Amino acid sequence: MRGPSAYLKGIICACGLAVAGIGHADPVRISVDAAPAAISLLLQSKQPAAAREIARAALQARPNDPVILLLLAKANVDLRRPDRAIDLVKTVQGLGTNDANLFHAARIRAEAHAQLEQFTRAQFWLRRASNYTQDRAALGSVTQAHRLVRQTNPLSTSLRFGATPSNNINNGSSGDHFAIGQFVADHGIDGGLLTIPIDAVIDIQGTDDAQLSGLALNLGGSVQYRLDRTETAASFLTAAIDYRSYILSDEAQQIAPDASGRDYENGTAMIGFARRQIFDGNDRPMTLQLNVGQTWFAGAAYSRFIEASFVQSYKINPTDNIWVNGYVKNRTIIDTDAKARTTGVRLNWAHKFDNDDSLRLGLHARRSQSDRFDDDFTAYDVDVDYSFGAPVAGMKFAVGAGWGETFHDRSNYAPGLGSRHGAQYELRGSVQFTQIDYFGFQPVVRLERSVTHSTVDLFDRNNISLGLSFQSSF
Repeated sequence: MRGPSAYLKGIICACGLAVAGIGHADPVRISVDAAPAAISLLLQSKQPAAAREIARAALQARPNDPVILLLLAKANVDLRRPDRAIDLVKTVQGLGTNDANLFHAARIRAEAHAQLEQFTRAQFWLRRASNYTQDRAALGSVTQAHRLVRQTNPLSTSLRFGATPSNNINNGSSGDHFAIGQFVADHGIDGGLLTIPIDAVIDIQGTDDAQLSGLALNLGGSVQYRLDRTETAASFLTAAIDYRSYILSDEAQQIAPDASGRDYENGTAMIGFARRQIFDGNDRPMTLQLNVGQTWFAGAAYSRFIEASFVQSYKINPTDNIWVNGYVKNRTIIDTDAKARTTGVRLNWAHKFDNDDSLRLGLHARRSQSDRFDDDFTAYDVDVDYSFGAPVAGMKFAVGAGWGETFHDRSNYAPGLGSRHGAQYELRGSVQFTQIDYFGFQPVVRLERSVTHSTVDLFDRNNISLGLSFQSSF
């Protein structure tokens, strides 16, 4: 006699169902080996209740069969029983099964959390599912599901982390000497100008004003919560934090033995409110944002700021878009109460080619006004970036260049309180490794070289950095 390990009796007929399009008036027998195919067919036919009954019967013969457990979990999801589905998926994940089963387990668990409106957890499990994808079709389905959940989720988060070896972690000078003819301070004893006659040449190299090499460690994140949404508008609360610490190289320790990475660590924290609104005449939303925040340097509070900005994009044609960004930022140095107001505008144009390559051109102009001479300046920047759309041997390449100029009418560091002018040139390139993916993040290596020529040697720079970061593939 064959027991339950051989046959499942009567389940299909009892539910009034058909297998493979054949109706049965009498009870039928299904082998346990054939049960997964029958359950899958019922799920595809939108008959989850019958699929659940067959799966339950099959589990009496094979209690720890991961495929049957997953099919039962999927049936419970389709029956709107997400808590039970999650319990079943946890059982599968504890069995040490193969990647294919772990992929389906993560997908089903994500769907169950979405039914419970636990959208952030659903996004997490979709990222887990991406670890086990076997082909592009599976990865595409995960990406699409993640996009849908992200659009539904009122809470969105992003993380930034990376490590960057650099020959100039302290933004030090590459110049050899600093010539002073007459030094003028803009905060004298009586609040006016304090002139200090000096005739000297000060060495830069061999001091902590020189470039110090080392490793920069970056960690940051942002959170956005959607307060409301209509067809044409949405409001958000936002928060962000960024922190950068440094490890000095042995060479830097020899140059500046009293210095440490903590002397240069810095961070920023801010909170804000954003409003996105689609106005008449444009199908793209304008983003209006107000942020308040604080910065830290060397472990101590350094400045506070408040910033108002707008961003508006325009679709010129199917391949060309432009973005306009304007902002006003007020900053106060905490120790001295010195203030600066910066007003700026950015203009970006992007073009997409038929081969998925893209070209971006950016212009940035800003004016900073302050009682402190070296915080009072006008600056202009131009950037161009080219990204190759098709990976080559699992790598996506991008290159870019930038040029900028800064003009100070007066500077404390220029002889006789004269003017100061600086020009910066930058080259950069990056490689994204598309075949290395973990939780939906892919490693990106960036190489940057920048040179600054200033009329005051103290502000000359010659920087090289090679950074590793991780970019979301979703």
